[in-house]
Amino acid sequence: MPPKTCTFDCIYCQLGRTAKKVSKPEELKTTVTVEKIMEDLEKTLESTPLESIDHVTFSGSGEPTLNLQLGEMIDHVKNIVGSSKPVVVLTNASLVCRKDVRANLAEADLVIAKLDAPTQHLFESINRPAENLKLTSVVKGLRALRRETFGRLALQMMFLKSATDKNTNHQYATVKRLAEIASSIDPDEVQINTPTRPPSREDVTPLHLSEIKEISRIMTEVLPRVRILAKGNHGQMKERKKKDSVLETEILGLLKRRPCRLVDLAEAFGVNEGNVKFYINKLVASGGVTSVRLHGEIYYETVR
Repeated sequence: MPPKTCTFDCIYCQLGRTAKKVSKPEELKTTVTVEKIMEDLEKTLESTPLESIDHVTFSGSGEPTLNLQLGEMIDHVKNIVGSSKPVVVLTNASLVCRKDVRANLAEADLVIAKLDAPTQHLFESINRPAENLKLTSVVKGLRALRRETFGRLALQMMFLKSATDKNTNHQYATVKRLAEIASSIDPDEVQINTPTRPPSREDVTPLHLSEIKEISRIMTEVLPRVRILAKGNHGQMKERKKKDSVLETEILGLLKRRPCRLVDLAEAFGVNEGNVKFYINKLVASGGVTSVRLHGEIYYETVR
């Protein structure tokens, strides 16, 4: 699958603009194979002890449900890592209206689905979906997914501001309507996020902590029995042992997919920031990685 193949072109996406925007899997000529996924997983497990893994996540540079072999991939992953390691899928939910896509997602232990807008207008403004994708179909599909699967369902909402567009999704009425739609879906949890990495569109800015807390309050009022996770309250990952010979390669691999801060890299690989800094300095010196400053934070990304 070419870089950033997706059904959306979200204005806040940390991967930049969508290189290939499609509305359905049938528009793709090639996709990643089950064999390739298994090969990559087994190679990773050669350097990463299985006991140090919390879960296995399908995400990628784009929308994973575009691959109609996703369910088979999940089944193979479970055979390798065992039932004690949950398999998670991050999806923008654009295709959950399709029965075959829901069948694939049913194999996962946890589906984390995007829901950023309560109206078609905001859906098109924030997520910039492929032609003919409708918010009503997304919501209907999420309700069906909830009914048809036994795994856990989380809704992930990205709240943001814009320096040029006042009509975003953080206003009270919009948040309240999003909460009401979420209530009709009946998720296990709602994850409240705001952009912290360099976004696709430069005018996009994150919310203040006080605004995130207010959104969390509104969500809790409407969804009293649903777990609400606000940014900064997702817990800490445990320290993991990682071979030094592997860490530099994995850091570079992650930076090719998205910009990261030192703390992001440390959390992703379960190592201390000092260890990450050592390899970042090497990569910067070699010319493969550069740094950018956004909202007072330093992010690292590969030189394109």
